[in-house]
Amino acid sequence: QYDDIGSFNEGLVAVGKKASFSTQWGFIDKTGKEIIPVQFQGFVAPVFINGKAKVTKDGREFYIDKTGKEVQ
Repeated sequence: QYDDIGSFNEGLVAVGKKASFSTQWGFIDKTGKEIIPVQFQGFVAPVFINGKAKVTKDGREFYIDKTGKEVQ
């Protein structure tokens, strides 16, 4: 189902699907349930630290919380 997987951190793990020049990332929980859909670009799996993960989408970098909502 996924081409790549990161490391669990703060209860979630980034999972990726290969795209043309990078990987599209999303997050699943320990049961395998997709929490944040695959939609973020990058060569390296994003991780949650202190409840936030730095992601890139449409050429813009920003942070999300564990629900996928953009945060400061």
